[in-house]
Amino acid sequence: MSHHVTRIAAAMAVALCASLAQAAPTVGVFTGSAPGQGLDLQGDFTYALTMNPGAAGVTLGDATFTNAFATSGVGLGYANYIGNWYPASYEPSTLGAVMQSIIWTPANGAADSQVVTLSLGNLQVGQTYKVQLLFAEACCARGFDIYQDGVKQADDVSPYALTGGVTYNPNQSAVFTNTFVATASTVVFGLGGQAAYGDNNPILNAATLESIPSAVPEASAYGMALAGLLVVGALAQRRRRAA
Repeated sequence: MSHHVTRIAAAMAVALCASLAQAAPTVGVFTGSAPGQGLDLQGDFTYALTMNPGAAGVTLGDATFTNAFATSGVGLGYANYIGNWYPASYEPSTLGAVMQSIIWTPANGAADSQVVTLSLGNLQVGQTYKVQLLFAEACCARGFDIYQDGVKQADDVSPYALTGGVTYNPNQSAVFTNTFVATASTVVFGLGGQAAYGDNNPILNAATLESIPSAVPEASAYGMALAGLLVVGALAQRRRRAA
C-alpha cells in the first residue's frame, strides 16, 4: 500500500513540474503585426531589432524596433548584407520596412556550423524570455538549422516551405519562437548547419526578445504539491513509528 501511495505522490510532483515547464520551440508563419496574425508584439521588450536601419523607430504593438547594427548589447556575426531584399505586402506597411533587409552568410557544408549569429546581452539570470527570429524569403528554396547557445532548437527550418513552397511570398514570412529561462547574461542564437534544401545559406531579417513575467502556478498545482508532501510526510512518520 505504501509503495502505491508513494507512486501517487511522485505522479503529483511530475504533474506540477509539467504545469510549470517551458513550451517547446515552434516554427510558423505570420501575415501581419496584429494579434492573431502570427507574431507576439505585446509585452515588455528587451530588444526589437531590424536589419533595416531605415526602419529604426518603427513601433508595432509594444515593440519599438531599433537598428540591430547600432543597438547596445547586440552582437551580429555575418558575411553579407542586402538592404533591399524583401518587398512585402503586409498590413501595416511599416512591418514590411522592418523585414526589408537581411544579413546572410554562405553555408560551409559542415554539420552544426553556425555561420550567422545573434548575441543578446544584458539579460537577467533566472528571468524568463521569449525570442522571435523573423525570416522573409525572396529568392530560393532555402533551409537551415537554428541553435541557441550551441544547442540545436529547430531542424531544417525553411521560410520557403513554410510560406507555401514558393521562392517569394510577399504576404507571409516565417518566425521561430522559443521561451527560455536565462542561465547567463548573454544568449547566442546561431543559424546554419545542414538542411534538406538546395540552399543552406541562412538569413535573418529581424528579431525580438520579450521579458516574460514569472509564471504563477494555479491553485490546483499548489494543491497537488501540498498533497504530495503531506503523503510523503505521513509515510515517513508511519515508518519511524513502526521502527
